[in-house]
Amino acid sequence: KNGLLPRPGKGNGKGKEERDGKSRQATSEETASKVLYPAFGTLQPACKRKSPVLTELLPYQGTNGLDGLPPRQKGNKKRGYPRLDRNILSYLKKRQGILQGVCVTGGEPTLQKDLKDFLRKIKELGYPIKLDTNGYMPGVLWDLMQEHLIDYVAMDIKASRDNYARAAGLPHMDISRIEESIGILKSSGIPYEFRTTVVRGIHTVVEFEKIGKWIAGCPAYYLQNYEENENCLYRMIQTVECDDVKPGGVDPFGAFSREELEQMEELARKYVGKVILRGVE
Repeated sequence: KNGLLPRPGKGNGKGKEERDGKSRQATSEETASKVLYPAFGTLQPACKRKSPVLTELLPYQGTNGLDGLPPRQKGNKKRGYPRLDRNILSYLKKRQGILQGVCVTGGEPTLQKDLKDFLRKIKELGYPIKLDTNGYMPGVLWDLMQEHLIDYVAMDIKASRDNYARAAGLPHMDISRIEESIGILKSSGIPYEFRTTVVRGIHTVVEFEKIGKWIAGCPAYYLQNYEENENCLYRMIQTVECDDVKPGGVDPFGAFSREELEQMEELARKYVGKVILRGVE
């Protein structure tokens, strides 16, 4: 109808509305932040845009020090925060010819119903757009590509297939959506990268051979070393579950050494030509 290509590998064939509805039900209603920033520059804090849900509540994830959602005005039945959108678009309009691009990050941007409209407005200003995603909404990812609303994608690979649920902080997880997003990116023709935040207590060195096989043929894979800080969610959420994660008050997570990261890099490079370490001195 719209001249768009059919999406390959749609998994169980369920309708998008049904699949999206189940995704929302499965998410944790924790506040997360979505910040728009230039892909190669710095966008001022005045242009923050926030996302109210995370598809995966990663225990080692940071909150970036951002505050919670602004209160919604009474009687405002519209979804989203149009005032913030206008502020961001005004900022971007004033800086046309100065900023090189815009990165839409998370929380998880693809959960936002107004994402397409917002990206169109950014495109109208002439900016290339980079999307950061966890890959859990392949239908949205496909639609954005078909409508040429994104120019680059960075997708998180949380762990190997058999360790994915644990890395995502869930007892069980259907990773078919992740598989589909990987396939979409590999066949998309647009630039993309995969990346993993490497965490001692979640990952093992040998796991990265499995990940390398899984994403074989991708143009770039980045290993980001974990950095401990006070905004990590497991430090901020005081629950029984949190006590289980942090037995006896001992920190469950930490960074790997440079030597260990280089071993991971070597294992992944058997299958991926370009593997780069981030956050390593």
